Order: sequence, then structure tokens, then C-alpha cells
Amino acid sequence: MELAYKENKQVIESFYDSLGLSYEFIKDNNYLESAFVEINKIWIENFKNIHKVKYLLIAEAPLWRHNRKYIYNPNANNSQFFFRSDLETILNIKIKDKVEFIEICNDIGLLVV
Repeated sequence: MELAYKENKQVIESFYDSLGLSYEFIKDNNYLESAFVEINKIWIENFKNIHKVKYLLIAEAPLWRHNRKYIYNPNANNSQFFFRSDLETILNIKIKDKVEFIEICNDIGLLVV
């Protein structure tokens, strides 16, 4: 995973440099790289649980920070861009928790990128 981040790191560092914020890059990059690696791991593990992708939802970046809020993180609340109640309304069902929400998304072939 770390290799996958290498190109992102170069782009981000260049952006910081262009803004004159090189001094902030090292501190911010530690967070960005660790978040990237953890989110990638969760996404890939979840992707393995989708038998066939039928729907693709292109969404905003995860609201990760200290509570690790992410659509595929079962230990965090639902994300702000796609609530459990949205899926309940679409499918006309009741979903008991985040784990069941993720399972249903996978079962219907919904992939979020």
C-alpha cells in the first residue's frame, strides 16, 4: 500500500511547495499517508465482499480524522453523504446498524469510490 501512496505524496508535496507551505508538509503528510493506507485496506477488504458491482457511487473523500469516519468502517457512524436512512428509503427496508448497512450495500452490488 505504501508504494501506492508514493505518487500521491509527490503531488501533495509539490502542491504544498507551490503554496509556500513546505514547512507544514511533513506533519500533514504523516496523517495523510496513514489515513490513505488504512482507508485503502478497509476498501479492498470490503471490495472482496461484493460479488458483482451493479451500482457505482462516486463520493467525496472520507471524513477520517480521529473517529475514522468512513462508509466502509463498521466501527464508525454512517458518513454524512450517504445515510443509512437514504438506503432504507430507496429499498423500503429497515437497517439495524452500520454493519448491516455495509452488508446490504455489498449484497446489492453498490461500490463507493
